[in-house]
Amino acid sequence: MTVNEIAEHIDAEVIGDGGISIHGIAKIEEAGAGQITFISNPKYLKYVEKTNASAIIISQSIEETLPDLPKNVVRLKVADPYIAFLYVLRLFNPPTDVISQGIHPTAVIPDSAQLSPGVRIGAH
Repeated sequence: MTVNEIAEHIDAEVIGDGGISIHGIAKIEEAGAGQITFISNPKYLKYVEKTNASAIIISQSIEETLPDLPKNVVRLKVADPYIAFLYVLRLFNPPTDVISQGIHPTAVIPDSAQLSPGVRIGAH
């Protein structure tokens, strides 16, 4: 997924090369090339200059206190980096169905129950 595609999902302003490909997410101190991270808490500013991330989600307020980012790090400016990062987490790790559609053979269902089509009923 490109930075521009991610930016569309989180309503971000892209500063830098939005065509860079992102393949994963990581904490700012562990991020490498091809990964996206975020910063919202000033206590993590010490990692900004050393990050190897390809993209970083920031807020307007934190941008004013940011040390210089490496030139190859694309910034995605948003209102709330925490919320934006949660959306990015879901983009890279979409939720999966825990219970398959249908009724598990061990499910106990009263004869009087009325079940909707597409119902999901787990074991026991």
